[in-house]
Amino acid sequence: MMNIETTISRTVLIAGSILFLPFVGCQKYGTYKDSGQVFTPTETRAIAFGDFDADGDLDFVQLKDNGRNVQLWWNEDGKGSYVSKFWENMGGLGAGCHKDIAAADLTGDGVDDFVVSDHGVNLYRNNGEGGFLYKKLKWEPSYRGTIRLVDLDGDEDLDIAWAYSEYVEKPLLSKTSVSFGMNDGEGNFDFSDANLIEKPLSPSAITSMEFADVDKDGDKDLFLSCENEKPAIWLNDGTGDFGYGPANSFGSKSTEFIVVGDLDGNEYPDVLAVNHKAGSVQVILNDISCGDMCTKWTLDFGSVNAMVLGDVDQDGDLDIVFNNSWGIFVSYNTDGKGHFGAKQYISGSSEDSHLALADVDGDLDLDLLVAPGCFGR
Repeated sequence: MMNIETTISRTVLIAGSILFLPFVGCQKYGTYKDSGQVFTPTETRAIAFGDFDADGDLDFVQLKDNGRNVQLWWNEDGKGSYVSKFWENMGGLGAGCHKDIAAADLTGDGVDDFVVSDHGVNLYRNNGEGGFLYKKLKWEPSYRGTIRLVDLDGDEDLDIAWAYSEYVEKPLLSKTSVSFGMNDGEGNFDFSDANLIEKPLSPSAITSMEFADVDKDGDKDLFLSCENEKPAIWLNDGTGDFGYGPANSFGSKSTEFIVVGDLDGNEYPDVLAVNHKAGSVQVILNDISCGDMCTKWTLDFGSVNAMVLGDVDQDGDLDIVFNNSWGIFVSYNTDGKGHFGAKQYISGSSEDSHLALADVDGDLDLDLLVAPGCFGR
């Protein structure tokens, strides 16, 4: 725990400018100022942090220009000063908001690679010399997709989970699926039909996908939310095969996206369920005393577009950073049990921004990257 009399430096990186945010430790809430560093303004579809040059600090990759181009930014000095090092025209990828990007070491060579979802899954394999080798891993005629990198089968390498929706009968019915690419440890992925979850046809589409060990059996389970449906949990059997859990759905059909993390400190994953239209967020705790996933209370955060969790004040629990039409805010976990205080203003920004928390300057606290773009989920 850092001494409360010290001053902690916090950083907000915005696609347009970077703000350095000094945090006065004798109070719980920080004040912020513009650092003067400027990025080329652009619409962003997704962002992901990774160490792409194996120098021990965090770079980031940006899916931009309506989803058609990839821009990679190198952390030049380890203190959050970024320079452009890689740019790729995605060519045949279509435009649209509902794309995603994720980064990690997928080949076991010590440098991070990244994957992009669009009409399929696209791998950018790091050659270790500042360049990337492109490979199309899977193609589907999808119009919405979310991608995550997670060890699904317990073999200590990262697999690919891609949730996507495609029109079957416009505009009424959609086919929503989750496809799993199992990694052989060297960056070769098996997307066979056996590694697939297919939901029944419905007028809904995927909105979010997260992974966490909900039943404490040592593997990662699937949290999935779709439009006009209650969020649901799919249990992993430890090999990457999934089935519904005993309490397979929870929350409300009006949930628009979810964020998963341990909010009450009991080492079980909980859920924040965002209802953008109603301007509310449900706190849903994984609590066996009430039958697993139980809605405990509702937060009045306005019409939230994007949300991330992290220990912003370094007190050992997860806080909430989010944006709405008035700007970017933080709400602190006041007791470590999932009770959150009044929202505190961080900065003004476009309401449809992407958010990511990471320590970009090596001072052991969480900095915030804000990239204006489409609706933040």
